[in-house]
Amino acid sequence: MIHIINKLNCHIYADDIESMFRIRHNIFVEQRGWRALKKPDGLERDELDNDDTIYFLKLCSSGRILGGMRLVPTTKPTQLSTIFRHTCTLAEPPNAPKQFEWSRYFIVDTQYRSATGKAVHMELYTGILEYAVKYDIEALSGFIDMQIYERSKRMPWNMKRLGVPVEYGGLNGEPLGCGLPIQLMVDRTMLRKTKIMWRMTKPVLATETNN
Repeated sequence: MIHIINKLNCHIYADDIESMFRIRHNIFVEQRGWRALKKPDGLERDELDNDDTIYFLKLCSSGRILGGMRLVPTTKPTQLSTIFRHTCTLAEPPNAPKQFEWSRYFIVDTQYRSATGKAVHMELYTGILEYAVKYDIEALSGFIDMQIYERSKRMPWNMKRLGVPVEYGGLNGEPLGCGLPIQLMVDRTMLRKTKIMWRMTKPVLATETNN
């Protein structure tokens, strides 16, 4: 199941949140080489990890984290309104109460396209969409790698490009990539078609705990 963590229940998931930051450091800094994200305490977190952030964690039956992602409201600072603002050349960065940005997507399984990794990927994305529909979120945005963008075009999604592909990284030994800013419109029909395509028949969100 996908667990939703926010400012109302973060005290219950305190250990999971610290583990998530440590896993993010291992994946984004140690494995992928994003040196600018390196922290002395080994916990990868930035200014977007705050009280407004909503975390989605895939936990196995033993409680181990298998993957995660975060959502931040676009009415507050986001990646597209700050560090990637220059990439939004076709439209302004989203800024509306019913629009959120997703980022820091990760899967612990190093073989992302393995059966295990793919299952976690599908459950995380389905969980985000279920949450968006449940809470009347109309659009999700983010800066994504071109490979992810090309794969996403095969999905039954209404995806809008906010800019053209641009190179990122490549400084001080960091990896060089190519990506673009996008916005994904969300509704019940899109969620239903996604679950049919992935042959998912049951909800994936765990019961929310807010106390």
